[in-house]
Amino acid sequence: MELPILITAGEKDPVGGERGLLRLASHYTQTGHNELTVKIYPGGRHEMLNEINRDQVTADWLNWIEEHIQE
Repeated sequence: MELPILITAGEKDPVGGERGLLRLASHYTQTGHNELTVKIYPGGRHEMLNEINRDQVTADWLNWIEEHIQE
């Protein structure tokens, strides 16, 4: 599938964390999603926009969006 997907999480997210994110990424890959980007933020928890590195997270998301916008 050509739909680009960005999945991100904090490494210490109690909901899924790194393990859950990698499991989700594996499911996407198995279902034919080839435009998949995975970003794990070291030390991050569940609400990445409320973490001390939120400026970096926001910048990463905006950069990803800009890279995947079709003109």
